Amino acid sequence: MVVFGPSVVKFVGLGFLCGLIGSWLLTSSTSSYLGQIQLHPLIRAPKEGVLDVQHFSEHGGHHEGETLLVDELAKVRPVFAFIFTSATENETRAAHIKSTWAQRFDGYLFFSDNNDTNLPAFALPNKKGWAFTRSAIAHIYDNFRQNFTFFMKAHDTNYVVVENLRALLREIDFKEPLLIGRSMAATQGTIQFLSDESGYVMSRAALERLAVGIKTNVEACSESDAAADVNFGKCAIAVGVKLIHAVDQDKSDLFHPLTPWDILKKFLETINPDPTVFGSDQMTKALTCCSDQSVAFSDLRGAHLYMMEYMVYHLYPYGIIHEPENYEKLFMCERIENGITTGLGSPTLADYLARRVRVFAIILTTPPVRMIKAIHVKMTWARRFNGYMFVSSEEDIYLPSIKAVDKEGRNVLWEKIRQAMLYIYRNNLNDYDFFMKADDDTYVIVENLRFLLSNQDPDIPILMGRRFNVGIPISLL
Repeated sequence: MVVFGPSVVKFVGLGFLCGLIGSWLLTSSTSSYLGQIQLHPLIRAPKEGVLDVQHFSEHGGHHEGETLLVDELAKVRPVFAFIFTSATENETRAAHIKSTWAQRFDGYLFFSDNNDTNLPAFALPNKKGWAFTRSAIAHIYDNFRQNFTFFMKAHDTNYVVVENLRALLREIDFKEPLLIGRSMAATQGTIQFLSDESGYVMSRAALERLAVGIKTNVEACSESDAAADVNFGKCAIAVGVKLIHAVDQDKSDLFHPLTPWDILKKFLETINPDPTVFGSDQMTKALTCCSDQSVAFSDLRGAHLYMMEYMVYHLYPYGIIHEPENYEKLFMCERIENGITTGLGSPTLADYLARRVRVFAIILTTPPVRMIKAIHVKMTWARRFNGYMFVSSEEDIYLPSIKAVDKEGRNVLWEKIRQAMLYIYRNNLNDYDFFMKADDDTYVIVENLRFLLSNQDPDIPILMGRRFNVGIPISLL
């Protein structure tokens, strides 16, 4: 007989408890995403002779192991994307969509004016506008309706965050005839049609009703010269499909007809018509321009798609958790083992590093760009430092900035930096561990900077940054 001592029993008990908590986290958080959903049968192969569709790429641009919850959603809520393009845009638009967001769907197919097995694209020649949409709906109905639960229609200028789409659909019954997107017109509270540019998603039941209406020439679904989105709305209403304007819990839109930066720019112009005045409350409002769970944006092409890929899937501020309630139970294990009993709301890893790695920012600016650049730096990344100071040719207690030189110009940049160094040496040296020099057109991920510095000794004299291209003659600098 093996007898465990008290310390071993305590260790085993903690391990068992953490195991229970971990397994409960996985099952409960997954079930909270899935709800009471009927499992969908395995996806069947398309009909023989039908142009094949591209199926889900396992990681789709994610770092491996990051897609636990969305992988589970994909099993029970397979979503298909049909994307409108043209042969002239195959290389400039469609190919980049295939390389980015399209691969995260469970299946996708481009519709174009020519067949293309590489995308793949199915040809609908001599079709435009509503006629093009009608033919695409009929084709999907005939060949793919039993393989997927939801179907998203998009353009080759869209960018879709597929994981947010899955989250939106996780508790929606695909047997209900629903068309979900962005409302463009409403009469007495009834939505008339959805934005074509923003993209929209339909349930399987909606697809079936729309296709039958198109195939049987229901009057509202017949061919027409009117705009595609208007006709689509009329057809949907006529066959009993409910149109839904998608918003999050804060009533912010999920489908957008513009790029993120165009939306933010327009929003800022609305709340801040006077560019010479900008307050912290306006910065807070500006960040509410778009939902954190946004599904689709429009008017993006080529390099824009890859920038979105990087910003959405690869740029992570170290120590920031977007859904702390899903991680709290895992953190509890570490707290128990370390004798810590604090609950939800305890400091995050980023907060811990902020206390341990104290960093001060020196930000070079000039008076003419105070309201164009410096004020926005102050309202965004600068405030994440433990302390910061702008350096200019004018003193400004609001930014705040110190006067380091009498006039601006490239020939005084070194003097500007030199005076800034002297200032922090005299006033801030013992209050911080590291000091960063930046410009007013820089954006700093402060959490990642702290992580980079967390293993460095502040008492060792180092200068860290990016090596300048040694091939550039010094005379050109």
